Amino acid sequence: MSGGMIIVTFFILLMIGIPVITSLGVVSAIYLISLDMSPILIVQQMLNSMDKFTLLAIPFFIMAGGLMEVGGISREIVNFSKKLMGPLPGGLALVVILASMMFASMTGAGAATCAAIGSIMLPEMKREGYDESFSSALQSTAGIFGPIIPPSILMVIYAVATDTSVGDMLLAGVIPGIVMGLILIVVTMRLCINRGYKGEGRFSLIEIGKSFVGAFWALLTPVIILGGIYSGFVFVNRKMGHILIENWASCKKN
Repeated sequence: MSGGMIIVTFFILLMIGIPVITSLGVVSAIYLISLDMSPILIVQQMLNSMDKFTLLAIPFFIMAGGLMEVGGISREIVNFSKKLMGPLPGGLALVVILASMMFASMTGAGAATCAAIGSIMLPEMKREGYDESFSSALQSTAGIFGPIIPPSILMVIYAVATDTSVGDMLLAGVIPGIVMGLILIVVTMRLCINRGYKGEGRFSLIEIGKSFVGAFWALLTPVIILGGIYSGFVFVNRKMGHILIENWASCKKN
């Protein structure tokens, strides 16, 4: 099966309404079968590629984001961001950016960041007179921090697929994520000044301290994750996990 036929088949599947991920899988399977590869071998290779402990990070990151949203931790992050950025011009818009950066550093998912922070901030920005299109565009843009600022689900997937160090991949997203956040804050503040969006409240070190205490454990999440990776604690526990599984398997045989 030629490369041109693969592309044509892929677009035909898309045009008849088959989802992208299913279309990719079908085209890949057709191509492999055309090479006279056994379907059993294809399935075995797919399972072997997914049989990696590292991929367990993905459901755990998603679960962490869900627990934070349901448990009200995202609200604590928003409150802390308000105390820091609220009094500045366009304070609520800046809160969206800062809170999204913080939440992204705990979940690693852009969609979770938009859902958790947007569900809180968008109605509030609407009540304060912010343009709905501006608010939605800002929250959508701030969601990009999810795949960049560690821990990032996409970086974990890339590291597993390319046999790259997960720790190095996560660390590589720290500086770009912070720089992008600062640039977005400057641009947003400029737009808010031009649109006449003002801040609310005033700076208070006491209030900032109280809100920091409420969000402390949430803010500690990326420190625990990256600290565990680079201190070797996570690696040691992964080895222990292998040992426990092997012992359990041998006991089961006996």
